Amino acid sequence: EHVVHLYRAGPEHLRKAVLLHEASEGMGFLDLPHPIKMNIPFYKEMEEKLLRVVFAKFDVPYRDMIELNDYDRRICQDEMLQVFPEPWNLGLEPLGDVTAELWGEEYCLEALTRLFVKEGLINA
Repeated sequence: EHVVHLYRAGPEHLRKAVLLHEASEGMGFLDLPHPIKMNIPFYKEMEEKLLRVVFAKFDVPYRDMIELNDYDRRICQDEMLQVFPEPWNLGLEPLGDVTAELWGEEYCLEALTRLFVKEGLINA
């Protein structure tokens, strides 16, 4: 759901990067919260190396991933303020116009598949 919302709310020129930015989680890396990830130096380094390979495979410049980072962190603020109590406020400006609906796995898969096809990252 996070990726679909970011795809819709983020800049159009970063849409392929949005779809690829969580690829490491589908390849054995854990979905660690940002503060934890930043405190495990080798983890962030290994994840970046893997994502660089994925971005290159799909001919998406890695600089798009770097540009996307601010939007990704801000949408996390939207999501956390909606899903968790106030202590989870990250102190970031939310992207806004994002509603966390807590979709099920099947709905997420269908929505993501449509977007991957639309962007030419996979065939229908």
